[in-house]
Amino acid sequence: MTTVPLASIALVTALAATAARADDVTFTGFAHGSQTVHFSLVAPNAVASGDVNAGGFATILNGSPSFVTYCVDLYQHISFGTLYPEYTAPGTSHVFANSRAYADLGRLYANAGVVDTSVEEAAFQIAAWEIAYE
Repeated sequence: MTTVPLASIALVTALAATAARADDVTFTGFAHGSQTVHFSLVAPNAVASGDVNAGGFATILNGSPSFVTYCVDLYQHISFGTLYPEYTAPGTSHVFANSRAYADLGRLYANAGVVDTSVEEAAFQIAAWEIAYE
């Protein structure tokens, strides 16, 4: 079983239902493969570093066709193939250290163009982490 950062589902928000409705989410694997990257975080209450696989996740929401999501929280984990029932998308209630994160993530999605290789998805993932932890 592969374990990867969980908060990729936070970016499901862009395509997910409203926060008032619970959804079923499954991450089936990396959409186009992954790249191993090293990260190092220093925060007021937690320090973390290590090597992780970075890339976009093939995500199924409520049994619909798959789409790609990305991780935004290195402190949480998921397992591929596991159903996460009654998931409620965090919407704009998720608190980022960067107060501009939602706007910056929107610009990242709007300007990235087609992201469909493991290298491009790893680069996109790293950009999402940088925005989330600025």
